[in-house]
Amino acid sequence: MKYRIFIPNIQCNMRMIHRRFYSDRLSTAIRRLPVTALLGPGQCGKTTLATALADGIQATRFDLESQLERNRLQNPEMVLFPLEGLIVLDEIQQMPELFSVLRVLVDRPSCSARFLVLGSASPVDSKITVLPLSEATKLPLV
Repeated sequence: MKYRIFIPNIQCNMRMIHRRFYSDRLSTAIRRLPVTALLGPGQCGKTTLATALADGIQATRFDLESQLERNRLQNPEMVLFPLEGLIVLDEIQQMPELFSVLRVLVDRPSCSARFLVLGSASPVDSKITVLPLSEATKLPLV
């Protein structure tokens, strides 16, 4: 059975965020489904949380605010498909076209990677509908 997880909204203040609360839910979501979106306003700890989660496991991170990283993903299907483990796409709103590529990749039985997309809620939110509900978990961090 597949789940969609919603986390209640809380004040986004780094001193107030219960990192353990979010870390546990994020780990669970990544294990359950191939795509997890961690959404929230800027500077609320999305990248910090993802980095802490990726420490010690096989992970590849793309910072899409970097032009160099966006250039690496000019042919995203070819770059992402052979990767294994956790693939973190930070600032996904910089390349919203990646959502349709993720759908193609997670539909392939041979794709064992898990994708964690990070971004601000508004521009990303509408693009998540490209992925079937059964293939994506959305965790708002607000």
